[in-house]
Amino acid sequence: METSVVLPRMAAMLLVATYAGAPFAQSPREEDPPSLTPAETPPPTVDFAANANFDELRAAYAKRADFESRCELDRPGQEFMGHVNAKDFIGAAQVAEAWLSHCPVDASIHMWAAAAYHEAGDQPHADVHKRWFEGLTDSALRSGDGKSSKSPIVTISVKEEYAVLSRLGLEADGQALTAGPPMLDVLHVKDKLGDKRALYFYPEWHFIRLAQKLKEATP
Repeated sequence: METSVVLPRMAAMLLVATYAGAPFAQSPREEDPPSLTPAETPPPTVDFAANANFDELRAAYAKRADFESRCELDRPGQEFMGHVNAKDFIGAAQVAEAWLSHCPVDASIHMWAAAAYHEAGDQPHADVHKRWFEGLTDSALRSGDGKSSKSPIVTISVKEEYAVLSRLGLEADGQALTAGPPMLDVLHVKDKLGDKRALYFYPEWHFIRLAQKLKEATP
């Protein structure tokens, strides 16, 4: 489960956006999974201040063989919160920026950066990372509404599922996997009023990367 990061209340409130929903536009993959992009292949160049194609960028990083080392291992939650608790918001923002320099598709870290810059009084940089948080989560939300196994929200990682929950103003209250195929991640969630429901996700590339890792580990 995603490690909780408690951001300053004002900044966190500014990041909650109402999402109106989008039509289901992507079906779970049924054919053989494609090969991964080798780690030695340079990733796309990213300029946070420029416009980005979030669909293409998410796909490019999701297919990387080194996604785990780039975007999952040693996420800086504890270091970030150390700066926040000390009210060193510029330091917190720098921690987030350092992570995003090698994993620009981590929507949650963009949310942290936006909150830290906002608390530091640097609204222009806060707005940049808020735009990236919304752009990345919008990209995921265009894949499905998550209301059933027939319209799951397709994500590039399990971590991204929790970024989507933040975008929707929801809190995780349990998790399960469906038998498949394809296997889906079902998050039991609740809203601010305490109403509960299930939300279906398909972390497609997480499963592809995991299968490749297991294949490589098999003698």
